[in-house]
Amino acid sequence: MSINLTIQHPDFVDTAHVRQKSRDLFDGQGAVKAKRDVYLYREKNESDDDYELRLKRAVLDPWVEKIVTARQAMLFAKPHLRELPAQLDSWQADVDMLGTPADVFFHDAAREAQVDGIHWVLVDAPRVPTDEQGKSLLKSALDEKNAGLRPFFQRIPADAVIDWEVGADRKLLWAVITESNATGRGDQGWGSEPGIREQWKVWTRSQWLVYEATEAEDSNSERESYELVEQGVNPFGEVPLVPFFGVKRTDHSGWPVAQSVLGHILQIYNKESDLDWFERLSAHPIPYTIGKDKPTRLDAAKGFHLKSEPGYSTAVGYLETTGQGFASLRESIKDLRFRIYSIALAQAQKDSAQVQSADSQREDRRIFTSSLKSASISLEASERRCWEIMARWGRGADAGAIKIAYSRDFDDRIIEAAMINAFKDLAVAEMLPVDDVLQLLIDGDILPADYDIEEAKVKIAQDVDRRSLGAMDTGHAQPEPIPQDQMT
Repeated sequence: MSINLTIQHPDFVDTAHVRQKSRDLFDGQGAVKAKRDVYLYREKNESDDDYELRLKRAVLDPWVEKIVTARQAMLFAKPHLRELPAQLDSWQADVDMLGTPADVFFHDAAREAQVDGIHWVLVDAPRVPTDEQGKSLLKSALDEKNAGLRPFFQRIPADAVIDWEVGADRKLLWAVITESNATGRGDQGWGSEPGIREQWKVWTRSQWLVYEATEAEDSNSERESYELVEQGVNPFGEVPLVPFFGVKRTDHSGWPVAQSVLGHILQIYNKESDLDWFERLSAHPIPYTIGKDKPTRLDAAKGFHLKSEPGYSTAVGYLETTGQGFASLRESIKDLRFRIYSIALAQAQKDSAQVQSADSQREDRRIFTSSLKSASISLEASERRCWEIMARWGRGADAGAIKIAYSRDFDDRIIEAAMINAFKDLAVAEMLPVDDVLQLLIDGDILPADYDIEEAKVKIAQDVDRRSLGAMDTGHAQPEPIPQDQMT
């Protein structure tokens, strides 16, 4: 029977576009610029040279990273309870057999889930040595311990688990994971390119199977054929894949936590590119001429000659952008920034002419806290499931003794401190004006409603000047004291 291991689950397909966009914006400027006009939109009549220059000058603010980092800071601000049976507890300091402790491992799994919408953890175990008849050579738990055999966790990216089927019990019947493994570099090793071997690993409730693509017998066939290269028994009795969610969509798919603001972020990226281009044209305006003949050389920096003749009008000027365009773009970018905070970080931002009540502000914080609590409950359940599956491998490990509890004490002070740090970083990096930061602190009930922003800016400037002068003074040698016998 022929199989096709490239088939993708409908949930995987439906979330792929948003997942990739979120991942690119999280990875930053390099990933976004590599996609060129996928993210930095090209104008219909824009020349190649102009677009290339605009692409080089474009700057992406790390909004998705800021959002995920702020949520992570609050979700993991306080220690979580993790009580495990003795055998599982002995593995807690190195859960992946790569030296990663449980705290770090599950923190990273949560981060990746918030970026991609879903992240998987595979509970795996080393291959048990067998004899020629396929029977295990290890007869006891002591033999396994002496051989260093024990289950471990492995983080699997969202893009790797491409297909699955669910049973009546809502648990996985099977799942397909794509893997790219490097092959050897030959006998010598150095000086030769490593090969890449594409594999598909299928987990069922009773076994695992590894396939590789082979050349089809029919050269005209577009479908690949597959060869079973390895298989083994699944010691856990269920498909040992556990999903961690950003925002849960279905039992086995999710949305990135920044999904609702990805469009806003790309608008800022493009609008700031437009604003930068306008500023460039303002600093280096394009000259134009009106006359019978073309100028011999149109170079504004070095000058040019324009021939004039009787009966023909001649004029020279510059194409310059107007101040109205600058102001409109800046106002639009400012509005988009506030929308991002309002939607993704539940920091309500209203028009400056409106007044938001303290009750409304508290309600905004309750909404944000509620979203964090939902995420905390989901992550807690996923981690507990990982340990429960691992307990099935361990001899004598009592899954009922596993206690995992994530902190859900997201008090206002912690939230405010995290937000203030985020605003401060944006202001220092000149990504958010000081006026906006102070206004956000007023709106967030951190500063009093009658706080004078202009007066505060003056005091800040004076403080900066005073510190600068102090630094200059300390750089000069101090005069030696006058001896007592020379004093009058």
